[in-house]
Amino acid sequence: MKSKISANSSCFTFAFIWFTTQFGGGFASGRQVIDFCFGYGPFVVITPVLTQIIQGVILYFICKYAIEFKMFDYRSWTNSFYSPYDKIMSNCYELCYNLVLAIATAIAFATGGATITQLLGTPYYLNTAIIGFLMLFLTIYGANLVRKAATGISILIIAGLLIIFIPNIIYFRSNIGSNFNIFLSQTTSQHLTGGFWKALIYASLQIAPMGAYLPHAAALGEKINIKKAVILGTLINASLMLMVSLGILGLHDKGIAGTVVPTLTVVTEGIGKQFLTPIVSILIFLGSVSTGVNLIFGIVKRVVSWLEKNEEKSIKESKQKSRSMLVAIVYIILTWSIAQFGLIPLIAKGYSMVGYLTLFVVVIPVLIRGILGWKKPVETSLEEIKNLEV
Repeated sequence: MKSKISANSSCFTFAFIWFTTQFGGGFASGRQVIDFCFGYGPFVVITPVLTQIIQGVILYFICKYAIEFKMFDYRSWTNSFYSPYDKIMSNCYELCYNLVLAIATAIAFATGGATITQLLGTPYYLNTAIIGFLMLFLTIYGANLVRKAATGISILIIAGLLIIFIPNIIYFRSNIGSNFNIFLSQTTSQHLTGGFWKALIYASLQIAPMGAYLPHAAALGEKINIKKAVILGTLINASLMLMVSLGILGLHDKGIAGTVVPTLTVVTEGIGKQFLTPIVSILIFLGSVSTGVNLIFGIVKRVVSWLEKNEEKSIKESKQKSRSMLVAIVYIILTWSIAQFGLIPLIAKGYSMVGYLTLFVVVIPVLIRGILGWKKPVETSLEEIKNLEV
């Protein structure tokens, strides 16, 4: 009974890690939804579901390979999965992950710091420093703490989204219907092909940080749990993204697509302005921190695994925490500096290409090999797999 409860808990936790990695400042503000879901007719409601289904399928194959081959940091995974072309493909994915890490975490500092300043009036530099210490604390104490934090933060974020959007979807229900009918009447074949392509690129962009998920795949242990986790994650992510899309759709005829923080516009133009405005700020802050923590943890796992690859178990265990702290500090300072000195636009030029690169580096190869299958290694027991957790 306990093992069943533990397995179900691991499935929920993995789904929440997927959600908190995807739910950054862009998702919380609503800009990401407008950029990828709007402008393609009916894809305003299709994209939120389609993108999560694509991600779920790819994540299933990624985690299945990780458990079967005991590869829980992304460099080991890519070296094994892409062999004998790993020297090219592994480095291509390394570029994808580090580009996502740099820009997403830098944006987490920038948006999180600005949000706290707006909410409390405290200095921006102090706010970003506090965010950095919070990221460091959650990162260095290992996978278990990251999973617990992801679960807690996810519950708060989901509750906040429901409080904001459910009342306003009801309030704007007639506008939502009329605006959607306008989209349908204007739909062309270009909208359909363009909408599908945009959905595929968005899904690929969100698969780019797969290195953030791999350290937590060990906790799932069995393939049946992977299925449960990705189905659960798909349902959670698709439902919430669809809810945000519908909320924004209600104000599309009012020019919401041109606003900086569409979620805030939904609140100010809808109901509960005084009560819900602080909640929007809290959601942006939580989304920023959670994304940063998950991405930093992924790179820490990768670098530490590389540092200890030729060491005995006792040496690995004695140095693991100090190494994790050092790597986390280096990456946190790097991304903090990007946020402070205005280098985000420079890196963001490459960020728009991450989705295209990940499509060819990860999504297509994983889908092909996942469907065709791969030669399985010698079976590993569930207990042995779980002992590989950080």
